[in-house]
Amino acid sequence: MKKPVKVIGIFLALSLVLSLLVAAPLVAAEKTKITVNLWIYAPTKDTEPSEKNNFTVVNAARLVTEKFMKENPSIEVHLLKQGDFTWDNTQQAQELSSAIAAGIAPDVIFSWGQMYKDRDWYLDLKPYLDKPNPYIPGNNSWRSSFTGDLFSFSAAAANGCNYFIPLSYDPFPHSFMLFYNTDILKEAGVTYPFNDWTDIWNACEKVKKLNKDYIPFASWCAINRNDAWEERLVYSTLLLGVPGLDENGDGRVLEDETAKGVLEGKIGFDRPGVLRDIHLMRKKTASYMAKGWTQIDMAKLWADGKVAILQDFVSSLVGFKNNTAIKFNFTGQMFPPVSERDIPTKGVVKPVKWKTTKGFPPPTAPFVAVNVLKPSVQAHKNIDAVIKYLQYITAPKNLEFIVNERPLMGAPAVKGAKLSSVYKPFEKWNFWVYNECSIYIGTKMFLESQMLMTAWMQDQMADDEFWAKMQELLVAGAKEVLSKRKK
Repeated sequence: MKKPVKVIGIFLALSLVLSLLVAAPLVAAEKTKITVNLWIYAPTKDTEPSEKNNFTVVNAARLVTEKFMKENPSIEVHLLKQGDFTWDNTQQAQELSSAIAAGIAPDVIFSWGQMYKDRDWYLDLKPYLDKPNPYIPGNNSWRSSFTGDLFSFSAAAANGCNYFIPLSYDPFPHSFMLFYNTDILKEAGVTYPFNDWTDIWNACEKVKKLNKDYIPFASWCAINRNDAWEERLVYSTLLLGVPGLDENGDGRVLEDETAKGVLEGKIGFDRPGVLRDIHLMRKKTASYMAKGWTQIDMAKLWADGKVAILQDFVSSLVGFKNNTAIKFNFTGQMFPPVSERDIPTKGVVKPVKWKTTKGFPPPTAPFVAVNVLKPSVQAHKNIDAVIKYLQYITAPKNLEFIVNERPLMGAPAVKGAKLSSVYKPFEKWNFWVYNECSIYIGTKMFLESQMLMTAWMQDQMADDEFWAKMQELLVAGAKEVLSKRKK
């Protein structure tokens, strides 16, 4: 009779264990966390438009990311929001240096393709780009899913490495165009379109001679910056005219070739020609801008009918046409190429001549790109999760949704994604097709030259001092770039 008691005791013990297991809370597996800065595509803190936020919100990346986390519950993505990071290049470099040292930097950051690659911050993405993107059916390699030849950009494959993932590209040969107030130009007796930069300067002189409160030339990039995006066309036109600089013979002057050209004495700020021509052309253009242009909102002056010629985003044309405050007549054109009569130091280098194409030329460089910070992903042990997320957002439908919410910043950089309707009016334009060149070599050169140029263009620095300091930066940048290649 003792046997049943033993069985009952075992049964009660098992029941107790099972009840404790049921009652005990299940410990959830720890999620892999990643932090991402998508820059212009980063979500705004407000999710709904209102007067408070000027009816401007950015939601697409947030929605795509939420969908990703739902499909991948083991991964938690923290998207930095607009206002969480700086837009200033110099400040960004300082903040990233401090954040990396403190171990709190994001896993994914924005930069202009590979702006800090010489600091050994970026993870080489080539091994991942050579494998299929699982979110694109039938894809053989992630790299092949992108549009055009985006990975050739400025020695992107230096040492056989790839350091960025393109999100968008500019359908235009460069992001900006010239708009002109045809009422002012007619009053000044100016004919257009302009065939070269001398035509532009002559037009500015005629507007200046009206002795009215018109501003002959204005730049969107004026506020606290000296960026002249037309310079990309100017320096590629001139650098390719330097004998022996294009070592590879591929019609481009990439970062390594520029660096070698500097150290071999083929180009430099310490002699007339090429680099001096580029910057003298910039300074001449800036001389027709408003006094104190670094602090002025040129967009408002343009809308008020005070600006004769404006450098602005191509897609701004749509906004201008819808702006009921604009009462004057206007039109526009692409930036003209450089002619021999534009060059201040005549005869040193002959500018190359560019072909034209009807419709958008194939892209050769990303507009917005992201990089994976090697120190962060190595410390967080989340490389696989980061790659998975980047593959997800670069699937055609996802990237189309993200990029076309902000069409100002270009077209989706993957095949199969549709171009925003903003670009429809330009599909039959004739474009100059020019090749990539790299002149701002090394992070120090890129960042510090900005401040020097702004001061010099406003006559706050003498020519000789400016040339000497720019040459010093150029040589240091060349040495830095080539020393990194040897490692």
